[in-house]
Amino acid sequence: MLVVDASKSGKEIEKKVSCCLDTIRRIGATGIPIITALNKIDLLSESEIESKTELLEDLVNDQVPISALYRSNLGWLKREMEEKLQNYVQASFCLPVTDESMSFLSWLFDSADVQRVEYKGDSMEIVFQAVPWFADKIRGRVEQLRGVAND
Repeated sequence: MLVVDASKSGKEIEKKVSCCLDTIRRIGATGIPIITALNKIDLLSESEIESKTELLEDLVNDQVPISALYRSNLGWLKREMEEKLQNYVQASFCLPVTDESMSFLSWLFDSADVQRVEYKGDSMEIVFQAVPWFADKIRGRVEQLRGVAND
């Protein structure tokens, strides 16, 4: 979840959201769904809320205007989060333990929800959760590293 202070100026909001999205790209976490919570709507008029929402349409997909202080729209935010999370699949794979696979595992911890890593001699078994298309992307990388995806 990306929380944005909607009471700030449009220019400042755009700058901060762009910076956050760049950071997410740099760490390789673009496969993780993002919900943007526009917080502090209690300080804005309806037209200001609409304006801030429109401002971010090109940057983020899922926006929910909220007021944490007054608990406004928190049910909506919760439903959005549940919808994103219910689309996750659990997958697992085995990889030989190499420098390259350890680097991949480090990236995976930053990019997906790693549930378990178990070392078995010269291999490791990893269980993770991700959205289906991202799990497929991971499966492809596992095969490149001479690993085996468990179905």
